[in-house]
Amino acid sequence: MNFNIIGKMNHKIIISIVVVFSTLISACTEIKKTELVAQQQTIIFDRKHWQNLADHGFPEGYLELGKIAELSTNEKHLALKHYQQAYDLGYEPAAYYLARYYYNNHQDPEAIELAKKWTIIAAKQGNTGAYLLYADIQISDKNTTKNTASALQIYRDLASHGNASASTRLAKFYEKGLHVKKDKEKALEYYRLALSQENIESELDIGRFYTYGYAVETDFNKAENIFLRFAKSNNSQAAYLLYKLYQRQFIIEKKPVLKKSYDWLNIAAYQGYIPAKLQQVNLKLAKKPNNIELIIQELKKLSNLNEGKASYQLGRLINTQNTLYPQKEELKYYQLAYQQGYEISAFRIAEYYFNHQENQQDLLDAQHWQQIAAQQNSDDSLFLQAQFMLTGSSGWQPNSVKAIEILQRLSKQGMKLASKKLAKIFEAGIHTDKDFQQALFYFERAASQGDITAKLNAADYYAKGLGTEKNWPHAEEILLHYGNAGYDKAAYLLAKNYEQQAIAVGGKIPEKAIHWYQISAKKNNSSARLKLATLKLEGQGLPQDIKKAKEELYFLSEQGIADASFLLADHYSKIDHDDIQALHFYQLAFIQGSRKPVPILAELYQQGNGIIKQSTRESYINLANTGNTNSAYLLGILDDALLKPKSALVWYKKAANSGHVEAQLAVINNYKKSGNTQAANDWLLKAVKTKNGMALLQYGKALFWGQKMKTDKIQGLAYALSASRLHVRNAVATSLLFMETLNNVVKIERANQLSKTLID
Repeated sequence: MNFNIIGKMNHKIIISIVVVFSTLISACTEIKKTELVAQQQTIIFDRKHWQNLADHGFPEGYLELGKIAELSTNEKHLALKHYQQAYDLGYEPAAYYLARYYYNNHQDPEAIELAKKWTIIAAKQGNTGAYLLYADIQISDKNTTKNTASALQIYRDLASHGNASASTRLAKFYEKGLHVKKDKEKALEYYRLALSQENIESELDIGRFYTYGYAVETDFNKAENIFLRFAKSNNSQAAYLLYKLYQRQFIIEKKPVLKKSYDWLNIAAYQGYIPAKLQQVNLKLAKKPNNIELIIQELKKLSNLNEGKASYQLGRLINTQNTLYPQKEELKYYQLAYQQGYEISAFRIAEYYFNHQENQQDLLDAQHWQQIAAQQNSDDSLFLQAQFMLTGSSGWQPNSVKAIEILQRLSKQGMKLASKKLAKIFEAGIHTDKDFQQALFYFERAASQGDITAKLNAADYYAKGLGTEKNWPHAEEILLHYGNAGYDKAAYLLAKNYEQQAIAVGGKIPEKAIHWYQISAKKNNSSARLKLATLKLEGQGLPQDIKKAKEELYFLSEQGIADASFLLADHYSKIDHDDIQALHFYQLAFIQGSRKPVPILAELYQQGNGIIKQSTRESYINLANTGNTNSAYLLGILDDALLKPKSALVWYKKAANSGHVEAQLAVINNYKKSGNTQAANDWLLKAVKTKNGMALLQYGKALFWGQKMKTDKIQGLAYALSASRLHVRNAVATSLLFMETLNNVVKIERANQLSKTLID
C-alpha cells in the first residue's frame, strides 16, 4: 500500500504512529468544542446551538450542522456545504466527513475519486478512521480502479494495531468467502481479536460459531450463555440468535425447546429486528396461507425499511401471483432489492429479461445482468447459478456436472439448501444417475444443518430401506417425535407407512393410519386431505360419504391440487356418467400440471364419448366453429400443451367470446404473461360483464390497488364483495383486507350496496 502522502515512509510505520497519536490529536481538536458545549449546556444535536456557533465563526458548528443535515432526507445536500465550510475555516477533521459524504451518497466515479482525495487528506492528519475508509473505497464495487489486495493489507495492518472495525471486516470476509478464500478458522480468529479489542458484538458471532460448529465443536450451552446475556439487555439480534439456536437444538438433540424458540423470535420481531420480522413472514408462507396479499403487504413494509431480502422475496412472491399483479412489479422489486444491497437479485433480473424478451434491448439487458450475476461469489449466488445450470434456463448453458460440483462444495460448507437439492437430484435421477444411498447421505447432511423436512425424508428412507438397511423402529421414533411436535409431514409419513405395512400383508388400512392422516389433515396437509377424501369416496377405512368427499375434492381442486381434479373427473366419468363435468375436471387437472389426463383427453379427442362426435382435428375444429365452446377451449388447451401459445389464444378467445368462464380467464392470463396488460384488462372487463366470479375478484383488486387503471377503492371493494357472494376462493379474505385498509364505515356500506347490484 502506498498513499503517497508522507514521502517514502513505510506504511506500517505510518499506521503505528497514527494509532499512538490519533487519540491525542482527537483530544486536542475536541478541547474547544468541549468548552463551548459546557458554556451552552445544550444537547449536542441542537440545531440552534450549532447554528449560533457557526454564525460566530466557529468551524465546529458547521461540522455538527453537516452531521444533522446528513441525517435528514430533505436536507442531506446541505451536509456537503457545511463540511466544506468547516474545512475552509481551518477545522481539519472535516476532511474525513467530506470523504465519507462523497463515498456514501454518490455512485459516479468522479465522486469516488473525490472521496479518495479527502480520505488521503484526513489520513495525513492521523485519522485512523480515514485509513479504514480508504480500504473500504479500495475494495468497493463503486470504485472503477478497485484494488482488493491493497485494501486487505490495510485491514490486516489496522487489525494488528488494535482496530476492531478492521478485525470485524476481515472476520466477515473469511466467513463468507468475500475477497478472500472462505476460511472459518481465520474468521473465528478475527472475531476473537475484535472481541479483545472491545467490540463486544463480536461475541455474538462467536456464539453463532458454537451454534453451527464452525471451526469449533458445536456447543449449544456456550452459545446459549452468550446470547442470553445479550438478550437480557434487550439486544434484538441476540434474541433472534436464540430462536435459531433452539431450532437447531430441537432438530439435533430433540430437546423440547420449540416454544422458547418462537418466544424469542417474537421478542426480536417486537423489538424491531428486521430479520426476525422477515422470518415471521416466511413461517406464515410455509403454512400456505389462504390470503397471500396480506403477506405481500407485510413484505412491502419491510421493503420500505430498506430490507433487500424482503424486496427480493416480494419479487419471487409476485412471480407466483402473475394473475393478480402486472409483470413489471416483479422486476421492480428485484431491481429495488439489488439497489438495497441484496446482490443475488441480479440473477433474477437477468432471468426476467430472458423470459420476457420483446426486443433486442431486452436481450442486451439480460446479458448485462447475467455478467454481473456470474461475478458474484456469495453462497446464495452460487446456489442460484447452479440451479440455472441444471436446467439451462435464463440464458445459462446447461452444465449439470459443474452445477453438481458447486452444490457439493456449498453443501460441504454448511448450506442446507444445497444439501437438500443434491438429495432430490440423486433421488430422482435427474442430471445424474439415480442413487438412493447418496440421496440419503445428503438428506441426513441437510438435517444436521437444520432442515427438519430433510430429516423426515431421511426417516422415510429408513422406513422403506432406500439407500440403507430397512430400520422401521428408528424411522418410527423420528416420525413420532416430529408428528407429536405438530409437523404435518411427519404425521402424513407415519400414516402412509402404517397403511403400506398393513396392505403388504393383505390387511386393511389400520386405525392408526387413519388417526395420523387426520392429524396431518388438521394441519392443512393437502396430501393427507386428499387421502381422507379418497377413503370417504370409496368407503375404505371410513364410512362412505360421497357428498363430503366431493366437497373436499372441490376445495383441493380450487387450491390447484391436480390429483383432486383428476379424482373428480374419474368419479364423474365412471360413477356419475356425467361426461361434461368429467371433461371439465380432466382439462383442469391437465392445466394444473398432471400428465394423467393426457391419454384420456386424447381418447375423447379421437372418439368423442358423447362430447365430441367426430374423430379428426378438422372435425373438432368444425365443432368449435359451429359454436361448441368446450371444443374451442379444449383446442386451446391442446395447443398450449404443444407450445403453440398464439394458436391457443385464438381458440381461447373463441370460447371466451361465447361466455366460457375458464376460457375468459385463460385469455386474461395469456395476455398478462406476454406483458400486454392493457389487453388483459380489456378482457378482464369483458369477463366481469358476464359475472365471472374470478374476474370480478381480479377486477376488484386492480381497481382497489390502482393496477394499470385509476384507483377506486369503493368500487374495488364492491367487486371483491360480489365475488365473495359467488363463493369465489379468497374473495372473503380479500374483502376483509380491503375493508380493514379502507377503515371507513360509510364507504364500506356504499361498497356493500353497490356489490349487490353488480351480480343481481
